[in-house]
Amino acid sequence: MEAYQRRREERPRNRRPALEDEHEWRMRNGCASFCTLANALLRKNLTFQKRNMKQNVRLVSVPILPCIMLLLIQILVNHELDKPKNRCGCVCVDTDGDGECEKVCGLEYSTVDQGFTSLPKWVCPA
Repeated sequence: MEAYQRRREERPRNRRPALEDEHEWRMRNGCASFCTLANALLRKNLTFQKRNMKQNVRLVSVPILPCIMLLLIQILVNHELDKPKNRCGCVCVDTDGDGECEKVCGLEYSTVDQGFTSLPKWVCPA
């Protein structure tokens, strides 16, 4: 029992030193630095992401696919509304009397096929 007590007293106490010896104390006692911990965490997350590649692709593609579908629908609707039968008629009229004609569009210049009973303002601007 006395030998154990003596060895215990002879052992240096592992107390935390002053700030200037902090780095040496950490290196000696196995405490990892911030960079080491950050590196380990980054490697762990990269390994996890590599294992879940299919899930990552789905995560990225879910918001992109509806955007592409909306774009295609918008292009289709614009193409259909831009046909001559859906536009108001236009005619070249000399409004100033100077010999130059100006393009004037409106419901009164539309053909029978172009005429609607009530057209929205964006179709036939005044």
